[in-house]
Amino acid sequence: MSNSLQLVLLPGFDGTGELFWPLRAALGEDVASATVRYDAERSLDEYIDSVARILPHENAVLVAESFSGPVALSLFARYPARIKCAVLCATFAVSPFRTLTHAARYMPTFLFTPTRMQKPLLRGFCLNGEGDDALVDRAASVVRSLSAATIRNRLRVLSGIDVTALLPRITAPVLYLQATRDRIVSDRLSRQLTQALPRATVQQIDGPHLLLQSRPAECATAIKRFLAHQEVKAQTPHSDPEQSYAGTPASIREET
Repeated sequence: MSNSLQLVLLPGFDGTGELFWPLRAALGEDVASATVRYDAERSLDEYIDSVARILPHENAVLVAESFSGPVALSLFARYPARIKCAVLCATFAVSPFRTLTHAARYMPTFLFTPTRMQKPLLRGFCLNGEGDDALVDRAASVVRSLSAATIRNRLRVLSGIDVTALLPRITAPVLYLQATRDRIVSDRLSRQLTQALPRATVQQIDGPHLLLQSRPAECATAIKRFLAHQEVKAQTPHSDPEQSYAGTPASIREET
């Protein structure tokens, strides 16, 4: 990949960026990236500001999974000149489980402390019962590292997310990696996002919600192909902005 494109990895709900290790390994050392690590943000605007502080001034490529999808979409709308394109994975414009996450703001903080149920819940909902023990153990360890207050605050932020009004304004290319067996983000929420983006291409990959962790090779291949096309377009005069990287209309959904 050309040095002109600069990948910025935006993490899922854990906010640490530590779960990107399978994807980084699959992308290889020739693909340079910076990983965002969230801190104690308490609103969507604060998450946006945290990423904006490290965002390159041009040619940024946002790679955002799950929780960070709305952050990436908001950055696109605010700083269009700084972002070349984006890869969104297993994410949404409107929060899933809005009633449940809304209720979290009224729950006492101690209810979000680590429990023995975290590992089976991670395996069941985020990995659909699959995943090797090393991946599950690492994901559970990362989640356990979060304070109860952080988890509660992120659920509160999640409960209010709705960035659908921004979508028609995002005219840069977007690759959406859709987990076909996602138990967190429904097909309806995925389509609600991708159908409203003017230049979105959907790549379906058979797998669970933690797609970048459980299917890193497939995701890396799709990302590299997408980025290679963006570089070719940048070098080709009069390229057609209405064509997706696969040469098909942007609304077409590709299946693997």
